[in-house]
Amino acid sequence: MKLPLISLLLIALLSSLGTVPVNAKERPRPDPGAEVMLLVASTVGLSRDELNRAFKVISDFQSRKFTLSELDSLSDDDVLAKINFATEPYASLDSQQLMLVAKRYEIETELLADRAGVDVEKFRQFYRTFDRTLTLALRLNRYVSAKQNTISSTDSSLSYFDEDDFDGPLIDCDRSCEAVQEKVWDDFIDQLNIVGDMQDWENQQNDEQPIGTVARIVDSESGNFIEVRKQFSTVSWVPLTGGSDCGAAACI
Repeated sequence: MKLPLISLLLIALLSSLGTVPVNAKERPRPDPGAEVMLLVASTVGLSRDELNRAFKVISDFQSRKFTLSELDSLSDDDVLAKINFATEPYASLDSQQLMLVAKRYEIETELLADRAGVDVEKFRQFYRTFDRTLTLALRLNRYVSAKQNTISSTDSSLSYFDEDDFDGPLIDCDRSCEAVQEKVWDDFIDQLNIVGDMQDWENQQNDEQPIGTVARIVDSESGNFIEVRKQFSTVSWVPLTGGSDCGAAACI
């Protein structure tokens, strides 16, 4: 049974983020993945200690070592009552379902930041890019390991892009089409649109995808695609780092 991506990263990177004694006679192996994580953390203003706490809380949450009972107990009406519809992103959303996703994610972020003891605004920026940062970190470490002829045993579960034998779902894009064409998804609205497209697809197929599923959202006109992964979070589908032009043959 494959470990979830988040658990694999804990094994690979968590020790690199902390203070680990190194044998002076041994040359430490390069760990570009940990450097990427530290760079992103410093960009949003997290200290190393704050990074370690935030990383641990997010990892444990996405690994389902704990849940957020305060959030789970809220009904949709409770959540809607907390929304200021004149503010973003709610003012730009025409779907009540996506408004609920956005507000639940906002509450989720605040609860996790409090649990980590990290300023919520710094935590929010780190959390929003967390999954993509992890993916990039793991791909970099895989590349270095391959160059050293010591490919990690986790390699087979981390191959998302440029695979001819990709056997995951292919989803024709709708709301997320612009993000696919431009290959940018920094705006939270882009991520909500991706979630909306994937929720629509799951509902049409009557088959909710398991955590860890990787799917390709394809633009039928250009053939461009992005890959998204199902995660344990209110924002259940997140884009992975990168993208490619798959060609018309890969379109639905």
